[in-house]
Amino acid sequence: MATGLWYDIKTQFIQSSSKLTQIIVLNVAVFVLVGILRLFFFVTNDLASFDLMTDYISLSPYIPNWLTRIWTTITYAFVHFSFFHLLFNMLMLYWMGIIFTEFLGEKKIWPVYLMSAASGGITYIALYNLIPVFSASSQSPTMIGASAGVFGVMLAAATLLPDYQLSLLLIGPVRLKWIALALIILDIISIPLGNAGGHIAHLGGAFFGFVFIKSLQRGVDFSSWWLLFQRKQKKRTHLNVHIGSATRRNKETPRAKTDRDVQQRVDTILDKISKSGYESLSQDEKTFLFNYSNKK
Repeated sequence: MATGLWYDIKTQFIQSSSKLTQIIVLNVAVFVLVGILRLFFFVTNDLASFDLMTDYISLSPYIPNWLTRIWTTITYAFVHFSFFHLLFNMLMLYWMGIIFTEFLGEKKIWPVYLMSAASGGITYIALYNLIPVFSASSQSPTMIGASAGVFGVMLAAATLLPDYQLSLLLIGPVRLKWIALALIILDIISIPLGNAGGHIAHLGGAFFGFVFIKSLQRGVDFSSWWLLFQRKQKKRTHLNVHIGSATRRNKETPRAKTDRDVQQRVDTILDKISKSGYESLSQDEKTFLFNYSNKK
């Protein structure tokens, strides 16, 4: 049973066509693993070792610690101790990620999430060492949670599609730009009230999401390094294909040709959205993309 469960999780993560699902599955898997380890250290009466272990995946603003654990600039964004902390972040990531991937495609969600998390983490470290009210305690707090990455995805979506409407419970239709603005203002005014590091990281992640889209519209794609990595992985995978498949590739069926043509047009439209925004599409392109999304 355990083997079957592990196989299902691995298949969902590695083979899933949804990169958004991969991020969510990884966050949930780390939460479960950390919970199991915490239980183990609890029953062995050794929670001090658990705290020491989590120090190596949580982000510390104390620069000497950070420099010896540079990987925590990313790992902290996959760690949650509280179920409700995880639930809120994953729901937010799902809602905003759906909008993001619908108009920018699946390929950019991973790099934007990771770079937003890194931006939030670095902003947290910088301000905790530069602002006197924080610097006095810069050795003690550590940070965990996906929020900075989530805020980056949210601001990317809101910058690309500011007038996209979401129906909120008890409120009704609200444009995405107002939701993003309200959350940012709430983070700013909440800094003195507690969890200052978390609110600062949210703002750092959101800033990267905004800069990412603005740069993309000017022809600069900060996710190109990730796409290059993905292409190399695909080439490596293709080398493992049986030689006999070479003959089959020369006999393209009409259905395969139609699917390829449709995908090429979708990619062209998504590239146009990336560079100039959704409003730059013609009515025919909007209709085609809408019909394609419904079909999928």
